This record gives sequence, C-alpha cells and structure tokens, in this order.
Amino acid sequence: MRKEVFVEAVKTRFPICSQEDILKWTDFAGECVERGKYVDFVVEPDTDRAVGKWLDSICAGFLLVQKKHGIQAAAEICGLSSLVCLYPYEMEAAAVFLTGGGSRERIPGMIREGEQHGVPVFPKLGQEEIMRMEIMATAKEYVRKFDPFREDMEPYVPKDGAALYFSRVYTLVDGKIAGFSNRAGHKTLEDMKGDDFVERTCRDDPKGSVVGVHIHNFVHPGKEPGRNVQIDEFALVCMGALTHQPTEILKGEFFYGEVMGWRGEDLTSEIASDEEETHMPGLSL
Repeated sequence: MRKEVFVEAVKTRFPICSQEDILKWTDFAGECVERGKYVDFVVEPDTDRAVGKWLDSICAGFLLVQKKHGIQAAAEICGLSSLVCLYPYEMEAAAVFLTGGGSRERIPGMIREGEQHGVPVFPKLGQEEIMRMEIMATAKEYVRKFDPFREDMEPYVPKDGAALYFSRVYTLVDGKIAGFSNRAGHKTLEDMKGDDFVERTCRDDPKGSVVGVHIHNFVHPGKEPGRNVQIDEFALVCMGALTHQPTEILKGEFFYGEVMGWRGEDLTSEIASDEEETHMPGLSL
C-alpha cells in the first residue's frame, strides 16, 4: 500500500483522526524498515514494498479493532501515534485496555515494561480491499486535480501517454432516455445482446415493447494505438473529465422478447401479471 493510499483510507474511515496522527504511522512504518524490522519477520529487500507491507498491516489492525470494538476504539488506537505507535499485533490488546477504562497515557509505559503485548501475528488486508483503497485514493486525487468545473484544469494525460477508449451506453423506452452506463473500451450493438444493463431496463419498465440503445464511443486524445481506460481512470470518465465528443455513435432497437430471450427468459407472463393487477380493482367493483 502506498503512503498516499494509506493516508486517504484512514482519513476516510476514521475522520476524527488528525492528519498529523495519521502521518506519524507512515513515519513509523519507514522507521521499522530502517531498523531491520519486517512484517511477518520476513526480510523484504525492496524498501518501498517493505514499508507498504507495514502500512497494509497497520491499516488492517485499525479495521480489526473497529470490527471487534467499534469505530471510536479504532480511532483512539490511531490517535495513539501522538504518544506511541503500536505494532499491528498489539492494537487489539490496547483497544481492550482502553475500552475497559484504561488511560491512554499508560500505554507507552506498559510497552516499555512489557505489560502491553499481543500475539505476534500480523493482521492483513485482502487483495480486494487493498485494490478498493487504491482505486478510491486515486479517484479522490483525480477529483482534486482534474475537476471539470475548474477553468484552469489541465487535461488528463496518462503516464504511458496512450489514447484512452471508453463508451457510454444509453437505453431508451418510448423514445425517452431510461438510463445510461459508462463502459471501458468501445462497444458495438452486437455487444448489447445479453447485456445486463439493457435487460435491467426492460425489467424496470415492463410496459414497453421496444428498448432503444444508443452507444457513444469516445477516444481521449493520446498516442495510438490506445487502450481501454483502467479501473482507476474510470473515475475520470464518471466525473466528465475526459473528452466529451464521441468519435462514433451507434443506434439500434431491440424487442423486449428478444432481450429476454438472450437469457432464455420470457417477459410476457410478467407483463400480463402486471396488467391483471392494474385492472383488478376495477373488476372487483
């Protein structure tokens, strides 16, 4: 985990923690590596990776405390950095002490005296959680740097300088837009066969008979051949920070029965059922 990701993740989850206290944990991770201390007691020759592993485990320690003792307890552990930084495997024992009425000022002394310790098993974040934190941190960084409402905004240029491909799929019922969905890469009308978003439009508005599909394919300027936008760049697509002019517009229509047939389903019975429910009150009178 990068330092920027750690800071953003902790700040988001524990907003009462000060920036200063959070940054002290990043300093602590660096100091651990400088002293030859490594997560799981396994040497990691790459300094950045070694520090990142410490930040992963520290963040996991906060989240473990939150899960077992609540967000306030986790925030208190984070705030301890103004006094002392704990190893991740010491955090839960400290949380038990604090939630039991113990004084935070006693913890540094307890560590020195050997009273405060935990089982030396480092808590870990799952890869999906780390990726989610990376994406959120990058997205917030993009929002700050590439806000489309800022007149002085510089255009986004990826590190590889490549042109970026993305698309926006609109669905229409009775000629009116029912919704839209942003996609990585360019799409064709053929791609819409079996598409979840198109199917959901039919389910959400079962009174229609034809669903229209308009596909706008975009190319954000850069070196060709380009590439599809990546997960972290998707925030730029959603916030409208990339090009607004489509290079291609495709239009088509599909019958509801055709859409549901792609999944081997039949929407007719659902429509009939809805119609019966609509007219039942009149019949009962």
